[in-house]
Amino acid sequence: MGSYNPVGGDDITELAVTGVDANASTTTASLEIDGKKDLVFQVLANTGAHGTHVITLQCSLDDSNWTDISGATLTGVGVKGGVTANSQFVRLKVTTVESATSTVDIIVQAK
Repeated sequence: MGSYNPVGGDDITELAVTGVDANASTTTASLEIDGKKDLVFQVLANTGAHGTHVITLQCSLDDSNWTDISGATLTGVGVKGGVTANSQFVRLKVTTVESATSTVDIIVQAK
């Protein structure tokens, strides 16, 4: 999985997950962002097709009750930046599954 620094600076919190099943409604582990509000996430092709799955960034104050962040979705592969979260934790969820077997690598960063 590639490394990148899209939010810039040294004080970055990052979660990198390899092999997320994009053909199932799954979630990543959570990332404690500790008051950091500027977020970016990247979805990279790993195996299979990558045209229809939708990945959504979710937030939580307590690491148990999760809500989708408005406008923080990505269809297929790519980078989604300019996301703001007012929470303590974030995670990514496959909200629309791929129509064929596939896996993705996901990186989320907070500053």
